[in-house]
Amino acid sequence: STIHSNKSAFLLGVKQGFGAPAWVLVAGMIGFGAMCRSTGIDIWIATAITTTFFALPGQIVFVESMSMGAVAIATAITVMFTATRFLTMTLTIFPQMDRRSLVKSNFLAVHVLSMSSWAACMKEFVHIPPEYRYAYFIGMGLSCWGVSIPSTIFGYLIAGSVPLPVTYGLLFINPLFFLLTFVDV
Repeated sequence: STIHSNKSAFLLGVKQGFGAPAWVLVAGMIGFGAMCRSTGIDIWIATAITTTFFALPGQIVFVESMSMGAVAIATAITVMFTATRFLTMTLTIFPQMDRRSLVKSNFLAVHVLSMSSWAACMKEFVHIPPEYRYAYFIGMGLSCWGVSIPSTIFGYLIAGSVPLPVTYGLLFINPLFFLLTFVDV
C-alpha cells in the first residue's frame, strides 16, 4: 500500500473524493438548489439545509414538505425515515476502521457520510490499512460535503435557465451512481 500515514490517507481521500463522488453530488445539489428556488425557499435557507442535513433525499423531502405546508412533526418523521439508510452505512463502515483511530469526534465525522463517500470507502478500504481508513474517510467525506454547498448555491442561481426536467434529472444522478457503485462493491 502507498498509504503510510494519516496524512497520506487523508490526502488520497480528498483526491478521490473530488473525482466521481464529488461530481455526482455536484449534479444532485445543483438540482436541489434549483428546486429550492422554484419552491420559493430563500438561498440562505437552501444553503443551510445542505450544510446541516447533507442528505439529498432528506433535503428533498424537507423542501417539498415545507413548500406544501406540511405539519412539522410529519415532516420530521418523513425525513427521519429517509435517513434510516445512514444507520446501515454507519454500521458497515466504522467497524472496518481501526478502533484506535476512532475518536469521540465520530459523532461529528458521521455528518460527512454520504452515499457517495460510503460507496467509495467500501470499495477502497480493502486497499487501505485499517489504521488509516478513518483519515481516508474524513478526506473523502469532507471533499464531498465541501462541493455540495457551492453546488446548491450555483443551482439556486441558475434555476431559471435550466429546464425543470433537467433539474429533476440532476437530482436522480446521485441514487443512480450509488446503485452502480453498490453493485461494483
